[in-house]
Amino acid sequence: MKVLIYQIYIPRDLKKKHDKLIEESTSSFKAYADYYGMDYMFVTDPPFKGDEIPKDADWRMQFYWSMDLCKPELMHYDYTVHVDTDIIVKLTAPDIREELKGDFLAVREAIDLIEHFHTPISALRRAFEYRNAADFYGFPWWNYFNAGVWAASPAARKLIWENWREDAFKIYEEPAPPFPFRIGNPYNSDQDILNNLIHNSDLEFNPLSWKWNALSAGLKHSSLKEAYAIHYCAKRGKFLYNNPEYRDKTPLSKEVIKLMEEQMQ
Repeated sequence: MKVLIYQIYIPRDLKKKHDKLIEESTSSFKAYADYYGMDYMFVTDPPFKGDEIPKDADWRMQFYWSMDLCKPELMHYDYTVHVDTDIIVKLTAPDIREELKGDFLAVREAIDLIEHFHTPISALRRAFEYRNAADFYGFPWWNYFNAGVWAASPAARKLIWENWREDAFKIYEEPAPPFPFRIGNPYNSDQDILNNLIHNSDLEFNPLSWKWNALSAGLKHSSLKEAYAIHYCAKRGKFLYNNPEYRDKTPLSKEVIKLMEEQMQ
């Protein structure tokens, strides 16, 4: 099975060097890909130029680049695996190719992670948010997935390549519709757009184990030990990454917020 693992990082300031988290993330996945004999790609240059995106678009939005890697030139891969650049894979992680099947795979965040969250109320609130996104687009809310890690077959990549622009540009062409529990337009992220494309198609969706995309901002420390890849998303997750002395002492919850406040004083 020929597999490509790719990561995209487009800094707000193109002259700014990559931070330590990004360097650790990319080096860990490069080593992982080399160990298992998979190809690896790290992209930092915007592939879309000039008139290819709306003039008032926030060109930093990641889905412009992640969707570009569904282009026909990469169709010779059996699967491509997209990974955010704030995720670190463990050296002990198994070969992800053993789980790749069907057309599209990702972690069903709203369901698979609820039992692993440190604060159940927070997890349930997130589940309701995703249910609203799913209801808006008209697909089963319990299959809503997080786009931090996703794998796609040639059939899925062809669908994405041919259709993603239609939704991606709606954020600039239409006013934000009423959207309970969320702020802004549901078209404003790769996560919502990918969910819409995949779940409203004839493609087969298969959930990946939560261990491939363990969100550090909500997991118990015991669950982080089980995870294959840890996603340091949001401020709280990145705080623990940048302050490793706290990693083994407290879960990411109210205690971490207090630690952040102390650090900022």
